[in-house]
Amino acid sequence: MIRRTLDKLRAQRGAPPKEPPPPNPAAPYFPVALMHLPIEPTLAPVVMLDFDAVDDRSRAAVRRVIDAYRNATARAQRVAPSMWAGIEQQVSDFLAAARAGDESAVLDSLRRMFHLQLVWGLGRVHPLTPVHIRSGQADGMQIQVTDALVSLAEATGAARVTCIEQQGVDAHLAALSVDLDALLTSVIKRTGVDVEMPAAGGNYGCLVAGRRVSIDSLVHAYTPYRLRQLGAKPGGRVVEIGGGYGCLAHTCRRNGFSDYTIVDLPWVNILQGYLLIMTLGPDEVSLFGEPDRPVKVRPFWEFPALPDRSVDVVINTDSMPEMGEKTAVGYVADIARVTRTWFLSINQEAMVHYPKVGRQLHVNALASSQRGLRLLHRHRYWMRQGYVEELFAPVETP
Repeated sequence: MIRRTLDKLRAQRGAPPKEPPPPNPAAPYFPVALMHLPIEPTLAPVVMLDFDAVDDRSRAAVRRVIDAYRNATARAQRVAPSMWAGIEQQVSDFLAAARAGDESAVLDSLRRMFHLQLVWGLGRVHPLTPVHIRSGQADGMQIQVTDALVSLAEATGAARVTCIEQQGVDAHLAALSVDLDALLTSVIKRTGVDVEMPAAGGNYGCLVAGRRVSIDSLVHAYTPYRLRQLGAKPGGRVVEIGGGYGCLAHTCRRNGFSDYTIVDLPWVNILQGYLLIMTLGPDEVSLFGEPDRPVKVRPFWEFPALPDRSVDVVINTDSMPEMGEKTAVGYVADIARVTRTWFLSINQEAMVHYPKVGRQLHVNALASSQRGLRLLHRHRYWMRQGYVEELFAPVETP
């Protein structure tokens, strides 16, 4: 239908219909998440990092994440059934090595994590993408980088949003045909936001205005910008529920937030801890059982233990709909209790049915069922198609 519509639009402006490009297996999620039509987009040069060196630095990071994981699993608590149970089974060999304390095997995976199934589902990454980067078929990833940068520019006012009603079709179709270097330079000048991708694990992305950026680093750069816009203080306590592979934590720390905590599944903590130690430095990151440092990586059961009104902002991005219902309901109840300012939710609302798990959850409905949260803002998310940004505040009890 989209292709037929585009052909009609092109016909109206006198251009012959174009044959659709062949599917690109390097980006199996493309173009579902795009905010703009991918018509003649500007593409930035691809960059792919080497695997992390096997040295004292990486060995020390692996030793710490294994110790934290084994410490956490010795105290593990059960979670409600969710789609993540199946994902965990796909990395069973990696987890067996972590449980056994096999530092060499764990390091071999983590130093090239972005080339493995290990990070699938934890961000806009896929193990096939590096394969196709090497063969010169990275256009799916490149288009998404362009789309994310244009979206960030529009969100921050560094670029204007196109309007078919006023400008006609051509301007709308050309939204991704831009000078990427100039656009990123304008975003940074306007906002001061740091958009560099985490430089670990063989990560990949594009080179724009002399900076290495990825889809995730651009998408997540919106969040610290938004927090600043809302008035969040750099020293305020931020807790993220479900932190992916750690990109948002990395981005928020690099953008000045000095008290940031991730709570997540213990096995995902391994990836987050390693990436953050390798990118932010060992003295910046605290794992389970270690003294607190600016960025803390903790198992999920530490969230209910937080004192009342002890957190400035709770964040959940692309996570809560995929949880088991009992787990999510517990989180929302605790969010209403622990936050003193906001709960920022950025999630989809498709409510897709997963076999043996049930339907995905709806954050707005979960929050509405809690008397302790009230909705302040709800609008479409600037950075990803089909996602909603919602801001909740705690209801003060008499």
